[in-house]
Amino acid sequence: MKKKDILFGKNSIIEALKNGLNIDSVWISQTARDVGEIMELAKRMEVPIKKVPVQKIDYLIFPFYKAHEISHQGVVAILNEYDYAKVDDIYNMLLSEGKTPFFVLLDRITDVGNFGAIARSAVCFDVDAIIIPNKNSVSVNAQANKSSAGALSHIPICRVDNVWDTIDYLIQCGFQLIGATEKGDLSIGNIDLNLPTLLVLGNENTGISLPVQKMLNHQIKIPMNVERFDSLNVSVAAGILFHQAYEIRKGNQ
Repeated sequence: MKKKDILFGKNSIIEALKNGLNIDSVWISQTARDVGEIMELAKRMEVPIKKVPVQKIDYLIFPFYKAHEISHQGVVAILNEYDYAKVDDIYNMLLSEGKTPFFVLLDRITDVGNFGAIARSAVCFDVDAIIIPNKNSVSVNAQANKSSAGALSHIPICRVDNVWDTIDYLIQCGFQLIGATEKGDLSIGNIDLNLPTLLVLGNENTGISLPVQKMLNHQIKIPMNVERFDSLNVSVAAGILFHQAYEIRKGNQ
């Protein structure tokens, strides 16, 4: 079994069950409390439930995580392989619904906590899809799902083998590319979000890679007091930008 095949925590598992995530089975320790909703949902979704000693759950999880880092709450779900969405499928679906797409590309973001927080903000502010590279990047796993409070079950995640081919495809579909950089000279309020848009967020330490920067139509910034700090954590920046974009797009409707 691999780390990415395990989902833990009551809220994450409840959200996963509600949203039809591909779950093989749910393990519940014999001492776990307040698991009635999980059991009811699992039975409704015909997901097998296994009552096990808590030591068996510890044995399953702690080769992958340190005991002081997580709280499994006596409940884990064993996932079948995550079903990543396809960029063109999401684009065509939105087109058929008459919606203007707003996608996010995570350029070499590797911290699963940031990924989970970004996904949570993306769901709150109606981002249509998150795109991640297949290599040198986060992926959907239990820790990311828990940090997202189950939000990864509510938004399409597209994992692509070739970022350049994906960007080229979106450009051909009429997308504008905008990226949050320290060199940005525009706020997102200056961008026409009536156009299909791909917002790029860069690596936690090095930002957006230079080749991707060269493909951007606009480099944007978040106005702030820079006397003490000149940058934000990527998940915080994402939340601010998503909210600003949400307000603009809502006003355009």
